[in-house]
Parts: sequence; structure tokens; C-alpha cells
Amino acid sequence: MNLILLGAPGAGKGTQAELLVHKLSIPAISTGNMLREAIANGTELGKKAKSYMDAGNLVPDELILGIVADRVAQPDCAGGFILDGVPRTLAQAEALEAKGVKIDHVVSIEVADSEIEGRMTGRRVCSKCGASYHVVANPPKVEGICDACGGELIIRKDDAPETVRNRLKVYHATTEVLKDFGEEHLRTGSLIVYTSADSVFQIAANETIVPVDQLYEYCRAARSILVGEHGVGRVIARPFEGTCRKDFRRTPRRHDYSLLPPGRTMLNYLSAAGKDVIAVGKINDIFAGSGITKSFPTSGNADGQQRLLNLVTTDFDGLAFINLVDFDMLYGHRRDIDGYAEAASSFDKTLGHLLPMLRSEDLFIITADHGCDPAYTRTTDHTREYVPFLLYGKEVTPDTALGTIDGFGAVAATICSYLGVASALCGTDVRPDIRL
Repeated sequence: MNLILLGAPGAGKGTQAELLVHKLSIPAISTGNMLREAIANGTELGKKAKSYMDAGNLVPDELILGIVADRVAQPDCAGGFILDGVPRTLAQAEALEAKGVKIDHVVSIEVADSEIEGRMTGRRVCSKCGASYHVVANPPKVEGICDACGGELIIRKDDAPETVRNRLKVYHATTEVLKDFGEEHLRTGSLIVYTSADSVFQIAANETIVPVDQLYEYCRAARSILVGEHGVGRVIARPFEGTCRKDFRRTPRRHDYSLLPPGRTMLNYLSAAGKDVIAVGKINDIFAGSGITKSFPTSGNADGQQRLLNLVTTDFDGLAFINLVDFDMLYGHRRDIDGYAEAASSFDKTLGHLLPMLRSEDLFIITADHGCDPAYTRTTDHTREYVPFLLYGKEVTPDTALGTIDGFGAVAATICSYLGVASALCGTDVRPDIRL
């Protein structure tokens, strides 16, 4: 029997998998374990995965699915297996099926939030040996002390009450609209339309009912209407997949349709001056294509970081503007501290490869469009800390502190100045402060 276990964080997928392992005598398989095993065994796919990880990049889905296919082809899976965490989408399931992996049953574990909160906040972990306990289900002999080694029992960051409540809030926020209206949409074909507090108008549709290109057309029509008095910042196409309430999932084919900028931006000044303006990730969507000469959409941080490395070795005259969307979408708004830290570490490793590759005339800038503190759990909205403005290049004086700069215009003004393009942008050019 080949099984997939689905459910919210803390629903008990791991616990049920352990029970099923003993009852059915089939292995439980997780993505992390599979990657480590493939790398340790030195398989061809494991070697490829290691090359991505050593470079600080995330392992692509196709490679992970290949490792899954290899893993379930091993003799211990001949009688069946249990997948926890993959596949996450219908597209991934279809890709696995194409690789010969057949699934017999999918089990969705539905547990009340109050129960999940009690489970997760009651967990304790030994600070020395890592042994796990629960204050109700599996308490230690002496409160706060590990039975095995005498170490102090601690609460993991992910199990803190505020963090648990926020994780559940985010989980439901990303699925409840689809759960509430998805089945009606399948019956009637009616679009799911909803709004957000941050000037966003969203249209969701199942890809089997409304093809993605048609959904995009609906969003373009909405974009033409939602201007002026009824203007919103973005119209978002939200395609999803699944056949019933329990298995609805968003697909990666989201697309944003933004208002045109109200005036000339840095991108307009640069492209009008004959400079290359290369947009990577969501940049083209954010600026509605205005002032952009070439665009490369990405599937996430790993793809964006690889594009960055590729562009460093490409001859162009102008600006490469790269957005690493996972920091915001997957980790910041979802208040995933560990995921954010791993993404930052991955990007840091990418910088280790990139910085020595820069040419003498290159200027490299790191900044952000807003704060998104993953540790702030009172809301999942943007947070208000200052954003970084870091510059690196042969003309940049090392260890120069710019202090607090008022407004994002400084980034645009500095870039235009560096590329020798006159502009009427508001903002302080910091080049005089950073020059050698």
C-alpha cells in the first residue's frame, strides 16, 4: 500500500506514520531524510542535490521527485511506503506518476486548532541529547529534566504558544478561501473573487475548470476596470488544483497585474538612456513591465540566485534587478524563523561565489522593499524595522557607515548616478559618501 499523509502543522502526520510503519511493515519517507540518504550513498541524484546545497541553493522539485522515485524503487518499498511532505501539489503527484510512482490512498488528518495547540505547546526537547517529551502524553520522571542524560528540557521556538497560533493562522489563511468556495466553484464554474487589506484583488480558479491562460485574461480585464476611484494596487491570479475540500492546493502559476507607476521611475530613465534593464523574479510584475528591457520570471529563491550568478558572467550595460521572493512569501509572512534563517544562509553562500566574480566596474546592492520580521507573531503583515542598504564594489570604500537614510529614492538616485544617467528622481545620491 502506497500512502500520502496530509495535514496542518502538528496534526500528527509523523506520529501516525510511525504507527503505520509498525502496523503495515512499510517505511515512512520524508524529503529531508531522502536527501541525506541519497547524498550519503553517493547516488547520481544525490551528487546533483549536493552540488545545489554546497552552492547554497535550494534543491529543485524535479531533482527531489527524482530522489523520491529512486527511494521508493528500493527493495524495502516493494510492499508499500508512506510519504510525508511530498508530493505537495497535483503537479508534483503527476510528475511522480510519470516516473512510475503510484499512490493508492491519500490521508488528510483533520484536527481542531485547540487540540493542535495543546499538542505542540506541550512538547519539550532535551537541550543536550535531543530526546523528546510531552508534558501530558510523555512527561519526564522529573519535571524539566531529561530521563536519559539529565539535560534541561526546553521549548523549541516553533512550539512557543504565539508561534503555534500564528502557524495555524497562516495555514488556514492560505487554504480556507479555497476550502470554503472551492467545491462550489467546481460545481458551478463561478470564479472565486476576494480582496485583501493591502489593496489587492484576487481571482482564484481550479486549473481543470478554468485554464490558466483564461484566468490570466480575466485578471487582465479586472485590471483594466480597477483604476481611478476603484483602483487597487494589484490584481492577482490564484490558480489552484485538487478535487475536493481536503486536497485544494495553490499552484506556482500565480501572476500579478500591477498598476502602472504614477510617474517615471529609475527603470524608465535607464531604459530611455539606452541602458539594459533586466528584471528577475517579480520585478516585471511589480512595475507592470514599465521601463524593463528583458524579464526572467523565477520559481523561487534558488532559481533567482542561479539567475544572479548567470548574469554576473553576462555582458550587459545597465541594471539587473533581482527579487528573491521566498524571503517574503514563504518565510517572512509565514513567520517561519528557521526557514528564513536557512534562506539567508543559502543567499550568504551564493554571495561567497558571486562577489569574487564581480568586475571592477560593477556595483552590487542589497536592499528590501519593506520589513518582514519572522519573529513578530502578532500579525502576518509587513513589519516596520529599517531595511538594509548595502553596497559592494571596487569603488566602494570598505566599512563606510551611511547612517539612516530617508526614503528608497536614495537607491534609485545612486544607481542612476553610477550609470551616468541624469534623472529628476527624489532621493540622495550616496556615491560621494562611498567613493574611495
